[in-house]
Amino acid sequence: MGIDTHGVDSEQDNNLTTNCLVLAKQRIVLENLTNLEQLPPQGTTLVIGILRLRGGSGSTAAVMALF
Repeated sequence: MGIDTHGVDSEQDNNLTTNCLVLAKQRIVLENLTNLEQLPPQGTTLVIGILRLRGGSGSTAAVMALF
């Protein structure tokens, strides 16, 4: 899941509902992305370079869009 803000849950959601639902399926959350409005609604491929850390809560990622 990608978003252009910090965090996928609202400030009022202390349970982090969306974050927990996404991570329960062993997916990733990409925060603070920019220029998302420039991507076409279909036909975009994301290349995501991530660090697979054990025991951590997050890390940086390199994201590239191909269209």
